[in-house]
Amino acid sequence: MTEIKLSLCPFCGVKMKGMIDMDWIPCHERLPESTEPEILCLVTYQDYNVSEGKWGYRKLGIMSYLTKYGIWNTKALTNVLAWIPSPDPYKEHKNND
Repeated sequence: MTEIKLSLCPFCGVKMKGMIDMDWIPCHERLPESTEPEILCLVTYQDYNVSEGKWGYRKLGIMSYLTKYGIWNTKALTNVLAWIPSPDPYKEHKNND
């Protein structure tokens, strides 16, 4: 359930009022669904380090999910671990004064 409250910004870790607090959705539990052919999501992912032969540190990023094909739009050696739906773009409120 989503709830507006004081929470941490997922990008910088700063406490911000009015952010939507959402739980991460692990990819092994559920993938994004939409009638749109491509949607943006905030993701936690890892890149494979070929020179070290192992998965790297977990990173935060924005990636698109191709709903028609059921895949993340990433480079070959990237593993998306979990995701959160992206919020709607900012809309300026018009003052009716």
